[in-house]
Parts: sequence; C-alpha cells; structure tokens
Amino acid sequence: MKEAEAERVASEMLTRRIKEKAEWRDFAVLYRGNFQARLLELKLQTLPNSVQALRRHVVFLP
Repeated sequence: MKEAEAERVASEMLTRRIKEKAEWRDFAVLYRGNFQARLLELKLQTLPNSVQALRRHVVFLP
C-alpha cells in the first residue's frame, strides 16, 4: 500500500462515517502483508478513535 492509497482509504472511511453514520465495525481493509498495515495505521491515527476501534475488530486470515 502506497501513501496515496492509505490516504484515500482513510479519507473514504471518514467520509462514510460522516455522511452515512457508519460505525468503525462497518469497515474492512484487506491487504496482503502486515508490512502494509503500518502506513494505513499512521493515516488512521489522524482520525478520532479510529485505530482503537479498528483494533477491536481485527481478523487475521491465512
């Protein structure tokens, strides 16, 4: 995941939270490797309560 992709995902999540009153549990982000999670996590840290809320709903798939 590149920085622009992480920014777009975080922006889309925030937009849907505001416009559609979505909960954090309504979102899923799939990526191929754990190394890709860090950049997205950094972007989401700018959104209130996002990282903590998303961590409660993490599911690891093989």
